[in-house]
Amino acid sequence: MAARTESIANGGQVLLSRSAYHALSTSEREQLNVTALGDVPLRGVPKPVEMYQLNAVPGRTFAALRLDNEAADDDGSSASFSDAGSVCGPLTGSSLMIASSLQAIFGTVCAAQREKLLNPVCERWRVSVPRKGNNGWEGVEFEDVIRRLSVKVGRVVDHCVSNSGEHSESTLRSASLIIISRHGGENSTNEA
Repeated sequence: MAARTESIANGGQVLLSRSAYHALSTSEREQLNVTALGDVPLRGVPKPVEMYQLNAVPGRTFAALRLDNEAADDDGSSASFSDAGSVCGPLTGSSLMIASSLQAIFGTVCAAQREKLLNPVCERWRVSVPRKGNNGWEGVEFEDVIRRLSVKVGRVVDHCVSNSGEHSESTLRSASLIIISRHGGENSTNEA
């Protein structure tokens, strides 16, 4: 349940379930400044869970809980390493180019080899994968993994391209991606 709770929180936001909150002693609870968030649906949990937000820094506010991340993979068709960012989105620009490349590369190997090659990549990018024993590395399920991976990587590529002047050379060299420029020119592929 802790992982599910963490996946809906924003950076720096501390959430407590009702059971965690009430596990504290009365004197400990009196020392905390919390905001009741009400019942929150968590994927994999049959009933909504009552949540509290710890207000550790006075005046700090957070965006709405990231419930869309939970709903995107709510069909139960996959198990994941961390579903926190495994959301579907439109394939445009960089993500479309990445998806085409991944399909060309991994479409030529058998499902067992795809699983072996893509599992560490999906784990690194925190993209959910099909359950074992399922024919999930073929057909629609394979396409879904490629889509999820492409959307996540595409967002990072787009961000790096739009902010390319803000990155030092050492930061770009140590990054785990290749930036494919859509601006053309002689040097259209930059290793990041």
